[in-house]
Amino acid sequence: MKIMIVDDHAGMRRLLGNILTLGYKDFLISKDTLELVECESGEEAIEQYSKTKPDFVLMDYQLTNMNGIQTTECILEKDARAKIIFVTSYDSPSLRKRIKHLSTLGFISKKDLSGIIPMLSSQNHKTDTL
Repeated sequence: MKIMIVDDHAGMRRLLGNILTLGYKDFLISKDTLELVECESGEEAIEQYSKTKPDFVLMDYQLTNMNGIQTTECILEKDARAKIIFVTSYDSPSLRKRIKHLSTLGFISKKDLSGIIPMLSSQNHKTDTL
């Protein structure tokens, strides 16, 4: 399984990578392995998405030059079935509404990252049963 982490802060990319590495057995199916793709900008994420075709994208909202919403829109134009989860410290009802409107898989606050593994696990097992 390939997961792309899009965040402009290297420390947050590292933290998310560590969480995924420690909990990956909970969401991988059979003997699948975990591969992480890190991107520090929306532009890099769009380029790398086309090249790497990740199974999931963890997207921050606040990025340099283009935000996570704009980046997500570009990725969804290329692949309407892209599985994107927003992981951000910006938590407002209007942002959640915009994210939901994009048909993403969900929203996780950086204040409580404990939801990442359960969300990936439930989404990955849904995909496996289709």
